[in-house]
Amino acid sequence: MDMILLDWTRMGKLYCLAGAVAEKGAVRIVRPLLLKHHDAPVRNVGWSAYLLDGHSRWEVFELLGPQTAQPEPPHLEDLWVRAIRSRGRLASPGQRREILAATVTEPDDAAFGAPLGNTRASLFLAPGTGQRSLTTLAVPAKQIQFTASQREGVDEPDYRVHLQVPALGDRWLPVKDHHLLCRAERAAADLPGRIKLLDQAVQQMGELVAVRLGLTRPFQSYGRARPRFLLAHGGRLLFPRRSSTLNRGGKTMDALLDHLLCRLTQVQEHLGIEPAASLSAASRFADVLDSMGMVEFLMLLAQDCGVTPPVIEECVGRNFRTVGELADAMAAAGMSRTTAQVVPGRISPRNVSPDSTPSPLQPPATAIWLTATASRLPERVQSGAAINAALDRPAGWFEGHAGIQQRRIWEDQDPLAAAVAAAYDCLNRSRLGMDEIGALLVTSEAPPLLAGLAAAIHHRLGLRPSTVALEVGGACTGFLAAVWTARGAGAECRGGPRDLR
Repeated sequence: MDMILLDWTRMGKLYCLAGAVAEKGAVRIVRPLLLKHHDAPVRNVGWSAYLLDGHSRWEVFELLGPQTAQPEPPHLEDLWVRAIRSRGRLASPGQRREILAATVTEPDDAAFGAPLGNTRASLFLAPGTGQRSLTTLAVPAKQIQFTASQREGVDEPDYRVHLQVPALGDRWLPVKDHHLLCRAERAAADLPGRIKLLDQAVQQMGELVAVRLGLTRPFQSYGRARPRFLLAHGGRLLFPRRSSTLNRGGKTMDALLDHLLCRLTQVQEHLGIEPAASLSAASRFADVLDSMGMVEFLMLLAQDCGVTPPVIEECVGRNFRTVGELADAMAAAGMSRTTAQVVPGRISPRNVSPDSTPSPLQPPATAIWLTATASRLPERVQSGAAINAALDRPAGWFEGHAGIQQRRIWEDQDPLAAAVAAAYDCLNRSRLGMDEIGALLVTSEAPPLLAGLAAAIHHRLGLRPSTVALEVGGACTGFLAAVWTARGAGAECRGGPRDLR
C-alpha cells in the first residue's frame, strides 16, 4: 500500500504522521502507527525524527504490513504498519489537487463530525465522539495571523495561529506542523523574524488558504478519557486553495508559464539551437533541449526563484516532461510568487528582448566551516600485557617500544554503527536535519569495509538519494583531503556551502 505523506506533527522528540491513500478511486486519510507499539496503553507513540529527516511532504511511501486498527473516535484514521519505506518520488500535481479537493470540509459541515466544545482557553471534542481527527478548512488569508512566545524552561517556542473556526469564532490555536515550523526556524534566529516570514508567506498565497486542523491524542499519564483538543496541525497553511494546485489557470499561473517559455527560448538561442516555431505548455523538454541546455535552463530558473536547482528538480519529482507540468509543480511548491522576473503577456520565440539574454553564470565563492564534532570509542579495552601476549613478546615490550599502555578494539562491535551514532551527535549539536545535508564525505585510516564505506554510512543515516556519498583516501591526511574536496564541491551541493557537512 502506498501513502502520500501530508504532514508531520511535532510531539516533543517524536512525530505523528498523516498521509493519503488512494483506494477504489477515492482518497482516504490515514495515520500510520508502528505495529511494535500495538500493546501500548495509548496510541500517542510517534515516529523517530532520525527515520524521517531527509524526507519531504508529498513524498510517496510504501506502508509495509498494514493492519486495521481498532476504532477510537475521533481517531478513525489509525493504521498499524510494520514500517514505512520511501519510494523515492513525489506525488504528481494532479494527485495533490485530488487530495486537497477531497479533504476540504464544507462550511456547513461539522469539522470533525461532531460539535466542538468551547472553553475560554481551548476547543475540544468530547471523548468517544467524532468521525475524524483531521480536517481541512478554507480560510481567508487576511484572517490568518501568527504569534509565538518562549516559556522559561521549555526548549521550543509556543507557536500560535489566529483562525476563524466555524460556529466558534476567533481562536489562537497551537501550530505543530514540522515543515511549516522548520521553514520559519531556518529563515530567522529570532521569534519576530520567524513570525514575519510566516505572515508574509500566507498573505502571498491568495484570498483563500487551505488549513489542515487536527485533534490531540490522549497521553499515557491520563488515567481516564480526556477531550481531544484542537490544533492548527499539519497545515497546508502555505498552500492556497485557489492556486494552480486546486484550480489550474489564473493570472499567476499564466505569468509563470510565460516566464518558463521565455527562459526556454533564451536558452535555445544562447546555445545556438534554432528556437521552436511554437512553444507552448504542451512542449516536451526532450524535444526542445539537450542535456546541456536543460542544465542551463534549470540554473536560470533557480536564480529567478531564489532557490537551488535541486529544489526545482524535487518539486517535479526529477521527471521533466512538459513545460506546463513544470509550471504546475513549481506553483504547487510555492515558487510562482518568488519568481524574480515575470514577463507580462504571452512571449513568442521571436519576441525576446536583447536585455533579457542570460549572462554567464559565475560560481559563488565557497566558504566552509566546522560546526560540530563527535566521537565514539569501542567498549572493549585491550591492555599492553594482552598485546604482548598476542604478539608473543616479553612483558613491557609493547609499552616500551610504542609507549602505549592500552588500546580499544572493536571486537564484536559494529564500527559502522558507531560512525552513524557520531554523525547523529554532530547533527544534533549543529541543529541540522537530514534534508540539509548536501554531501557525505568519508575518510578513514583503517576502513572497516574494503569498498563502499561512504555508501554504507549513507544508507544507515537514511540520507536523500540525491545526497552525494564520496570516499576520500589519504590515510592520516585524509581529513585534509576531505576538507579540500568539500570546499571545491560546496557550490554544487543543495543549498550552497552551508549544506555541505
